[in-house]
Amino acid sequence: MERGSRLRRRVWALGPRGPGSRVPEPLRGEIAAYARERQAGGASLEEIAGEVGLTRETIRNWLRSARADRELVPVAIVPEIVEGAAIVVVSPQGYRVEGLDVAGAATLLRMLD
Repeated sequence: MERGSRLRRRVWALGPRGPGSRVPEPLRGEIAAYARERQAGGASLEEIAGEVGLTRETIRNWLRSARADRELVPVAIVPEIVEGAAIVVVSPQGYRVEGLDVAGAATLLRMLD
């Protein structure tokens, strides 16, 4: 709780707080870390918010954004589509044509019809 009181004094030192008031990133990170530790110990967001002098919603949002910043996002690397490259075509009759360009596939499918 002493750490929460120190954080609360630092928030108060920023001056009057209102909707949209910014908290410097280093302090925000410390408060988020404190909140995670307190939650792990069973404290509610309401308790934590009261300890540091911010709203429950602010603490909740900071915890969510801190998680989102650390999450990896899957990335798919796809080859660049080159004009005139081979394509795969499946006709309504079920013929599958691979390895030809559009003109070649069209010619072959016409011959099969």
